[in-house]
Amino acid sequence: MKTRLALAALFLAHTLITLHEIGSRFLVGHHGWNASMRSIIAKNYVTHGLLETKFLPYKTIWTTAAPDGPIHWNHPPAINLMTAASFGIFGEHEWAARLPVVLASLGLFFAFWFYGRTLSATDERRVLLGLTTVAVFVFTPIQMLFGNMVNYEPPILLCAMLGWVAFQHQRNALGILAFVAAVFIDWSACFVAAGAGFALLLQRKPKAFLGLGAATTAMFLSLFAWLHLNATGKGLFGLGDRRASGVTYEKLFDLLAARIEVLYGWPLILLAALGLVVQLVRLRPDPVVVTFLVGPIAYFLTFKQAAVVHNFYLLLTMPAFVVSAAIGIRLLIELTDWIDPRLPAVAALVLCAGVLWNAHDSWPEQHLRRYSIESASKPPSFPRMGRLHEIEVFRWVNQHSEPDDGVALHSGIRPSIQARYYLWRPYKMRYPRVAKPKNDEYRFLIMARRHLKTPDRMRKDAQILWAGDYVVLDFENAGKPDIRLAYREIEAPWWHHHFVSSLYPAFETDTLPYGKKR
Repeated sequence: MKTRLALAALFLAHTLITLHEIGSRFLVGHHGWNASMRSIIAKNYVTHGLLETKFLPYKTIWTTAAPDGPIHWNHPPAINLMTAASFGIFGEHEWAARLPVVLASLGLFFAFWFYGRTLSATDERRVLLGLTTVAVFVFTPIQMLFGNMVNYEPPILLCAMLGWVAFQHQRNALGILAFVAAVFIDWSACFVAAGAGFALLLQRKPKAFLGLGAATTAMFLSLFAWLHLNATGKGLFGLGDRRASGVTYEKLFDLLAARIEVLYGWPLILLAALGLVVQLVRLRPDPVVVTFLVGPIAYFLTFKQAAVVHNFYLLLTMPAFVVSAAIGIRLLIELTDWIDPRLPAVAALVLCAGVLWNAHDSWPEQHLRRYSIESASKPPSFPRMGRLHEIEVFRWVNQHSEPDDGVALHSGIRPSIQARYYLWRPYKMRYPRVAKPKNDEYRFLIMARRHLKTPDRMRKDAQILWAGDYVVLDFENAGKPDIRLAYREIEAPWWHHHFVSSLYPAFETDTLPYGKKR
């Protein structure tokens, strides 16, 4: 009963952490960019169907016409297909886009529980090691930060961890299948699979090694050939060259060291280092530690530029840190057991409390990093929070137009991919002269407020929406009075701060006559 209560409490904590801001707008940073890109591709799948798109990940907005490029051939389409399935079942929502990754992170909890139990050879210690492993996992800062980001890492980690659970229970076919599924999700899983192959060699399992190598290589070559044929320029070879160049190893190592300190924290780093020393001294390296150190390190060394740009790639090393820290805790438990048989559970509790303190201490900084905000003492004013204002302007155009209404963007603005997702209308850039469109070329023109030099001349041709730093010209409603986009904070439901956003308040928007206060 005590074990079930402890496991339930940890799972509840993990669920609340993973669901944090699941309903938030796609704002700045890696969270916003990745969610927007995957959602654009997913929406094309839902809008046009898998057969019409031929499963290809189209990354441009196609509202009515059949997709015709460009294709996001940088990665396999698995995560986009998962997002599309979620949209198809639950509708298009921010939380629906994040749901597949959230489920993968929740599944990781049980994968670590089952694997953690294998770290002890004695029955009385298995439950304690399992609980310790999941406790370390739940409160690892990098997992708390990127565990619900719409990207490849959590599903890859889930497949790979389930693969090792299967290997540990002598279910080699299931283990190989799990790693093949991981490779289908992203190229980085090929390096993780290579790390797993090395671990299998260390365990003297040549048949499993050969089966894993053959199956994952076949999956990789099939995906590579398919996407490379639909790529532009040098294709995936050119992409690999770009991601491998432009960064020195010295810069790479310095950045990785700094990021590990921030994204893992010293308590977890020291416990993992202790566990690594134990494995080296005993000459019994844990296969998960080998897999998620050898594979990701080889990936970082091969694609240096990508590793520098994408700090979330370090999430691929998370199982190595978690399991190695659990092994370090196991050593301390053994030492306390030698002193007094009553101390091991107390020691495990104290060490896990240290990991919890580490997570709590680093969480505020990590949360600000999610939105690229450097200091909590100078937060951006509402609604200029993490591109929220830009997003709401583009959402307004979407809500007041039809799918085939053309939209032009003034060359003076550079809309983010987040804004383009919320716009979801075909658009083109218009260079610099602002004039009435010909032949119903487009209905709306979005531009920066500073670029509208002569609003009086435009009023006969378009209705003007004033929206902070933006101006929207609506040529269909020419001659109507100017309006403005108004924001109003509303009373937040009890769940808003945690499940929607702790950055911006609950609000609603509407349009008012220009110059009139609410």
